[in-house]
Amino acid sequence: MERGFARLLRTRMQPVEVAKRLSREMEAQRTVAINRVLVPNRYVATLSAEDFDHFAAIQATLQKEMATYLMEYAEERSYTLPGSATVTFERDQNLRAGGLRVAARLEDPTEDEQAGTTPLLPTQVMPQPDVSLPVGRPSVSGRARIEMQGASCFIDRDVANLGRGLDNDVVVEDPRVSRHHARLQRGPRGWEIADLASTNGTFVNGTQIRQRQVNNGDTISLGGLEMKFHVDAAKR
Repeated sequence: MERGFARLLRTRMQPVEVAKRLSREMEAQRTVAINRVLVPNRYVATLSAEDFDHFAAIQATLQKEMATYLMEYAEERSYTLPGSATVTFERDQNLRAGGLRVAARLEDPTEDEQAGTTPLLPTQVMPQPDVSLPVGRPSVSGRARIEMQGASCFIDRDVANLGRGLDNDVVVEDPRVSRHHARLQRGPRGWEIADLASTNGTFVNGTQIRQRQVNNGDTISLGGLEMKFHVDAAKR
């Protein structure tokens, strides 16, 4: 796989694409009540047979993670859900690969649910620090690339967040990785990586870091999940 801003080690339809469509559907179906904005809490994502089968092994995990993403999305915008968000995948044999339909509705909560947005517990145990990497016009040629277990993911912009959450630029599926784990940024001196108060830490060549420059061939570890960092030569 050689594409930027995707779920690492995954091809075809990306879960992050589904999550973004779900959030757009939430925005499209906002209802203005007397003193609040209501948004749907039940979501159905209909996938092609190929994509549905591709996600089948982790369907429950993805549905739960996308529901959590929607709850956080609503909380950030002060929207109110009637109850906890739920996401369900359905299979449509007639949809072509990459096709997606999203439906959403408002539904009263069950007895086990509390009305309104429910507080969520983030992966991080500490608040994210204010990590300010050097500001300036990037002067480093070439394109960064992350390689893990034979799969490659290009970094096609100057700043990219890495983590398990679906709102990251590079989404990595591993329980050791925090929802928002680290940030790669290209500056005048080259590429740097900063830890975003992750639970299990960020390491470069075996040394735990808070912020450090990374070079071609360095080994980055996100909580123990190792990947190689490369800077490919610029094409002439």
